[in-house]
Amino acid sequence: MALEDILSRIRSDGEERAAAIVAEGERDRELELQEYREHLEKRFREELRRLSDRAEEHGKRMRFHVRKEIEREIANARRAVMDEAIEAAILRLVGLEDERYLAIVSNLLEKADLEGRIEVLISPSDERRITPSFLDRNSTSGKTFVLSDDRLREGAGGVLLKAGRISVNATFEMIARLCHEELVMSLAGHIGEG
Repeated sequence: MALEDILSRIRSDGEERAAAIVAEGERDRELELQEYREHLEKRFREELRRLSDRAEEHGKRMRFHVRKEIEREIANARRAVMDEAIEAAILRLVGLEDERYLAIVSNLLEKADLEGRIEVLISPSDERRITPSFLDRNSTSGKTFVLSDDRLREGAGGVLLKAGRISVNATFEMIARLCHEELVMSLAGHIGEG
């Protein structure tokens, strides 16, 4: 075999071997690329799922807070409407004709859990209706109602009763304040019906 044939054979074998190595390298590179691509896709799916879970959780928290804020605003608005309705009801009571108004005041006097001489404070607007003679008619053997020279500074309607050091605030405003929650619930039921 001639030197040129040997060199040609070596060159040919070398080229085949180099081609085989390059082909094997290409397959390895493709495998590595495929594995890395799959790894990246897996990480991408995991990150996407994690971000999706976080976004969903954040969305739930935001919806919860928004819902609570709306409920709070509705409750505040409802309370304001109720307060206005209670105030309007007090003004309607004060505006009743004398007979009906005095019947309510008589009922307050009768229910008062006081005995003896009871001083009755009224608002300036009630001076023409709640008179000493009206109080005499409502007095009993255990209760003597006397009109006070003092007048209520605030509130309209009803009376403030004093027997010694004990006083009972039976003004419509105080009664409404003491029964506020019950009145709010009652009025809320009526508003829900309308």
